[in-house]
Amino acid sequence: MKTARTVLAAACAALLAFPAAAQAPQTGANVSRPAASQPRTLAWKDLVPADFRLEEVLAKFQQQSLTVTDGDPKAQQLLQELADAYRNAPVVQALDGQLVRIPGFVVPLDADFKNVKSFLLVPYFGACIHTPPPPPNQIVHVIADKPLRGNDLLSDAIWVTGVMSVKRSATELAEAGYVLRVRDVKPYKPDEK
Repeated sequence: MKTARTVLAAACAALLAFPAAAQAPQTGANVSRPAASQPRTLAWKDLVPADFRLEEVLAKFQQQSLTVTDGDPKAQQLLQELADAYRNAPVVQALDGQLVRIPGFVVPLDADFKNVKSFLLVPYFGACIHTPPPPPNQIVHVIADKPLRGNDLLSDAIWVTGVMSVKRSATELAEAGYVLRVRDVKPYKPDEK
C-alpha cells in the first residue's frame, strides 16, 4: 500500500521530470505579432507565463516531502497543496483571441475516431493516456465546427491553426487551460516555418 509520503515523493519526481519529457516539435517561437491574417506560431513554452517556474514550485514540495514520515497528516496536506498548485498553473492571458498555430499530438475525446470534432492537443505523445496529464497550461482543448478525419490526426504530430481562447475546459481526461477553434489542421513537417 502506498503511503502519502511515497505518493508525494513520486508526484514531485514525475512533475519535475515533465519539462524534460519528449515534447512536441519545437519551433522558434514567433514572439512578434504577425500580420493580422497570418497566425502566430507558438511553441509550448509560449503557453506558460515567463515568470512562472514550475520547477521552483515542485522543488519546494520535494524538499518538504523529505521532512514528513509515512502516516504523517502533513504528507497528505502537502500532496493536496501540490495538486492545487499543479491544477492552477497560470496561463498567458495575452493569447486570448489571437490567431495561432501550434504543433502537438492528439488525444481524442470523441468516441468516433473517424469523425473527430473535439480533442486535446498536448506537447508529447501519450499525455493524458499513458502518463499523468501535463498541467492545464500545457493542454489545448481543440474544437472543430466540422468533423475532421480522425485517422489523419492520430498517428503523428500535427499543426493546428485557429483562434485561441484563454479559458479552462474540463474534459473526462484532463483539464485544459486553453480552447482553440480550428481553422486548419495538417501534418507536422519539421522544416516548415
